[in-house]
Amino acid sequence: GSAGGGRAGAGAHRHPRGAQVAQLRAHSDGVRALALTAGGSALLSLGQTGPALKLWPLRGIEADGDHAAAAATHTLPPGAAALFLAACPGGRDAAVAVADRGRQGGGGAGCSGVGVPAAGGAPPPPAVGPSERVSILSLDRLGSSGAVSFRLPTEESAGRLVGLGTMEGSGAGGLLLVATEDGTIQAVDVKANRKAWQLRHERRLGLMQAWTCGDSGAWLASGSSTGHVALWDVRYTLRLFCFRTAAPIRALGHATPPPHAPAYSLDAAPTPGRPVLFLGGAGGVVTGWGIGHAVPRCLIALQPAGAADSAAAAAAAPALDA
Repeated sequence: GSAGGGRAGAGAHRHPRGAQVAQLRAHSDGVRALALTAGGSALLSLGQTGPALKLWPLRGIEADGDHAAAAATHTLPPGAAALFLAACPGGRDAAVAVADRGRQGGGGAGCSGVGVPAAGGAPPPPAVGPSERVSILSLDRLGSSGAVSFRLPTEESAGRLVGLGTMEGSGAGGLLLVATEDGTIQAVDVKANRKAWQLRHERRLGLMQAWTCGDSGAWLASGSSTGHVALWDVRYTLRLFCFRTAAPIRALGHATPPPHAPAYSLDAAPTPGRPVLFLGGAGGVVTGWGIGHAVPRCLIALQPAGAADSAAAAAAAPALDA
């Protein structure tokens, strides 16, 4: 399944291990986002503050360990600040979200413009943000004046964009997901240039931070700044249930246990065929929640080195009523 998420946080550092296969000299000003095209044939890179979207075919990348020239480069409009990037299902298009820096209010792109809730409270109503838009670009025409196939209509009353993502296995092979500050997730069929469905995450449940989608394209789970998790049947735009965890949710993923999967512990066994939702919080602890039970419960807690036992215990505490 595909995961979607909000604006990037500051201060996150990763130290990969193993042998470096290749190096892409993509953006001198830093990389804002990366995305693999469907099938993994090419890599898309979006500059941190620069105006370039670049396409890197992965075929033969191991033969040349140092790459300086992309196969195609697309220049964003002058004054545009890059926000998000997604490779559209089908492998022929990319979605890029940008903001007009000339009209942007306090904070830089992807920073303080999103309403942040007070402790235990819902976020304030979305303010009318800067001009933010999502463009669909044809990868075959990337770098030419005709690269932009169309632009998605946006309403300023919805607030700022908070994420782009994809959902495989539904619509015409997959859908593009666009989330806004007012809690709306829109699914767009890029091939047909039409809206497939729309979900509304209630404002009282906090600012939506991340989501994950089922492989079949039938369901979506969202996580919020107030620790709320909602599960949706997107075929009927129906919210199946909602529960609350003790900490804000920064990342969401899922895995479906195979038949006869072993129990994580003596009293916590996943339900075969039902996904386990993995929630990442601010304390660094990742918890796995079984949703095949009448009441969702934590099946496993992944506690990184340095994380306090109390933080792990709090993250794995029983679900609260929404």
